[in-house]
Order: sequence, then C-alpha cells, then structure tokens
Amino acid sequence: MAAPYDVVIVGARCAGAPLATQLARGGMRVCLLDADKLPSDQPFSTHAIGPLGVEFLDELGVGDRIRAVTPRTKVARIAVGDSFLDLDIPERPGMYSPRRSVLDAILQEAAVSAGAELRDETSVLDVLRDGDRVVGVRARTGDTTHEVRARTVVGADGRNSTIAKKVNSRAYHESHVARGGYWSYFPATRDFDALPYQSFIDIQGTRAAFAFRTDHDLVITGALDEPSVAKTWAKDPAPHVTERLRASPVFGSLMANAPVAPFVGLLSAHFYFREPVGPGWALVGDAALHKDPTPGYGITDALRDAKALASALLDGREAALEHYWRKRDVVSVPFYENALAMGAIDYDNPLNRTIVRRANASAELRARMLETVYRTRSPFDVVSPLRILGWVGSELLHGHAGVWPAFKVAAERGTRVKKELELRQKLLSEAEAKLAREAPRPRAG
Repeated sequence: MAAPYDVVIVGARCAGAPLATQLARGGMRVCLLDADKLPSDQPFSTHAIGPLGVEFLDELGVGDRIRAVTPRTKVARIAVGDSFLDLDIPERPGMYSPRRSVLDAILQEAAVSAGAELRDETSVLDVLRDGDRVVGVRARTGDTTHEVRARTVVGADGRNSTIAKKVNSRAYHESHVARGGYWSYFPATRDFDALPYQSFIDIQGTRAAFAFRTDHDLVITGALDEPSVAKTWAKDPAPHVTERLRASPVFGSLMANAPVAPFVGLLSAHFYFREPVGPGWALVGDAALHKDPTPGYGITDALRDAKALASALLDGREAALEHYWRKRDVVSVPFYENALAMGAIDYDNPLNRTIVRRANASAELRARMLETVYRTRSPFDVVSPLRILGWVGSELLHGHAGVWPAFKVAAERGTRVKKELELRQKLLSEAEAKLAREAPRPRAG
C-alpha cells in the first residue's frame, strides 16, 4: 500500500517549516508534526539571522514580513577585552534578529500555504520500520495514538531529537558548552537605539554578554559565565544578570526597565555533527548539527540545510542524500570550530584582542570578515598565518609575552581544521562521484 505522504517532518520550526514549504512547492505530499501548541515561542535561540539566511527567507517569500516588524542590524559589533570590531551590514538582503514566536509562525504559515499539512500538539513516540527502512512514525495527539506513514521521515526536532535517537544516528566531532547564562527581553531605550550598532557580543575574561535588537521595540540581552558560576544564579537569575549588565554603557540603560518575559537559561549543552541520513530518514537543523551559540550561526544554518535537504529529497536518489550530508560537513566545519573558539573561556586573550583591533583598523580585513558573515569565506581564511605571525612578533617586541601561548593554541586549531576539512572534502568528492553515476530516479506519484 502506498504511503499517504511522501515526507513526514517532525518539528515545525526554523528547519522543519521551510523544508515543508519547499517540498510542498515541489509537488510532494508533506505532513508537518510538532509537539507544541502553535504558534508558540522557542526561547533557546540566538535570534540572529545572517544575510545568507535572509536570502533563503526571501526565496520562501517571507523576507519582507520579517523586515516589516524587525529593525535591521546595520552594524554588528564584537568586543574582546578592550578591542572591538564593527561590521557594516549591507541593506540587502540584510541581517535581522526576530523573536522565534514571530519567525516560526511566519514560516509555519508559509508551509501551510504551500500545501503542507500541519498538525500541532502531536508528539512522536517512535519510528515505524519495514525491515531496516523507516516508513513512518507512531505519534500521539491528546489521548489518541496513531500512525503517520511516509516514504521519508525527517527529524527537525531540535538538539534533543526523538527521531535521531530512534534511528540511532551517530554523533561525531563532539564538544560541550564552556559558558552558561541567562537572558530575557527588555524594552528598547533611546540610549540603546542611539548606539552605532544593533547587534553586540561582548567577551570579557570568562564573562560574556550580548544584546540583539529584535522585533516590537524589544532587545534580547543576557549575561554568561563559566557554568559553575552561572549555576549559582539558577534560583533567581534576574538580580545576577542585571548586576552584571547595569554598569555597562551598552547594557545599562536596558536594565532600568523590568524584563517583559521570564529569564531563560542554558547551563549545559552538547555540540555535535550527527549522521543526517539513513534508510527512509533524514535529519536537519539542530537535530543534525548543533554549534556553540556564541556567534549566532544556528538559524542561518537551519535555513541553509533545509534548502539543501529539500533539493536532495526532490531529487529522489539515495546518492543525493549522501551528497547533502557530505556538503553540509564541508561548509560547516570551519564555522563549527569558530563557534567553539568564540565560546571558549579563554577567547579573551592577547592574540584575539590583537586580531580584532587590527582587523577593525583595516578596510580590507573588515571586508574579509564580512565575507564570513555571508558564508563565502572561512573564518580561518580571513588573516594569513604569516600576517598573524608578524603581528605576534610586533607584540612580543613590545613586551606582550602572553600573545605567544595563545598563538600556539590558535595554530593547533587551524591545523586541526585543515586536516578535518581535507577528510570531509574527500568524502564529498566520493559522494559527488556516486551521484554522477546514479541515474535520476523518477518520483512515484
């Protein structure tokens, strides 16, 4: 008996909903399931959507809806110790930081408009199998348990993915969070809106803080520190966060107002790549790849990978799915490693302060840094090792000995990334060869 759906997608947020839209527009029968009552918020999110992500929103036809309610990030600033780097973000496609209650609802509406069937308040209990192949899911809506059968099951259900667990997806290239903290939304103030930047990441010693101008005159802001410190805030985060931020000229004005939502915290997290494809199943979004949130890559990557997975599923060949996997790894490894570096407790060190300061003083390097925001350049290819070595020598001549140990650590990371990329590129080349050999497969109606 033919499956009633071509694809069932578990998770209807910033990976699952755009995937459903693209598949439905491609003529597939799509069922989109989510455990929550929708629309609803997803508070564990950095909110930032880079230009590449906004391009994907435009392709989905919803970019202008985000622009209509969310101020554009014209300048993004990162501060490391006493150094800072300002990146001017072009107006189109732009960078935006909408709340997930806004973004996800728009993406879900687009999926339904495209023809996908959306069922909320539906929890997936297990996958259904025919031999080794996944052929659907067993789900519960209210008190009723039922089956949803499909040719392919996609897990877009986040870092605690039920689908990933049920199909025994292997994790690799793993790490763990180095900072924990709490955040909430505060009303935007005149002083904050008068700042020359709308996105701010501030790393000072073991501490970090952030503020992103979001929709409806709000700013998401929070404070982070080593998990052992952040855990002591758990009973009542508000005074700890406000005390940390009140003295700052950037965050201080925000602290004059009460937050408009309860504080949300993250004290532990597991970062990984997961095998994202198998017989009858696939993973996308945080279910497949979870990075340190410090630089705010997550939503953009979810949109990027949803587009790539949609192309592979519409193609219909098993080799196309493997190609999706291997291409994802190649484009993600440098950014995954950069996110880990930025989230590390020792990121505020003499070398990084030097790089940030010198990059901000160079139009050439700011342009190259902006290319990393657009995902057209690896973060490890912004400044040549020889140029950095010259800076290190200059710092040493001025008596700044602490730059040398930091340089050695950075050089070791760069070597690891290069070796990892060589391996991932080899696997991608093999996947491309397989795809070239496998004849296109007509999709059954």
